[in-house]
Amino acid sequence: MMLKLSQQSQLIPLYQCIEAMVEKPRGKLIVLLSGLPGEGASTIAAGLGDLCGGVLGRSVLVMEARFDRRSQAIQQQAEPEAFHRQEIHAIGTKPARDALHSDIAQFREGYDYVLLVTPPLSVDPMGLEWAQHADGVVLVIEAERTQWKTSRRMCDEIIGTGGNLLGVVLNKRRHHLPNWLARWF
Repeated sequence: MMLKLSQQSQLIPLYQCIEAMVEKPRGKLIVLLSGLPGEGASTIAAGLGDLCGGVLGRSVLVMEARFDRRSQAIQQQAEPEAFHRQEIHAIGTKPARDALHSDIAQFREGYDYVLLVTPPLSVDPMGLEWAQHADGVVLVIEAERTQWKTSRRMCDEIIGTGGNLLGVVLNKRRHHLPNWLARWF
């Protein structure tokens, strides 16, 4: 996924926030999660991976954990290139969780950044479990869709489970003022 220059420039503050708040030189595990499906956590992760890898020359692995109701499996898939693909069945079992943690630990050694997108919290609370193990958590919410009370509750849950909440990305924000008028403010 190649972003336009204007889109990449919008992700620079997120990159700077991660750099400032996570002091590890290598192997930073950043979890991106949302509250509802379709809020854009995958898009933000792919864009951040593109910025870090393509523009800044960092080694990045973007993984997305998807809960597939038909097969009851978690699929880990790397983007944009197939660095790693793994299916883990019965994620609720301790051996499956331990195997996934072991895989992530290996990935952390080989990359500057490991960006893990978890299912939305309304679908599966797995993101809160990963928040405990991550170096940082970014909450992605959709503008004009997610209520502020819900966003606040999710932030409290992340912090309450021991997650290092780096910030909240307000995604899909629309500008209601015409550009000529917005310049005056």
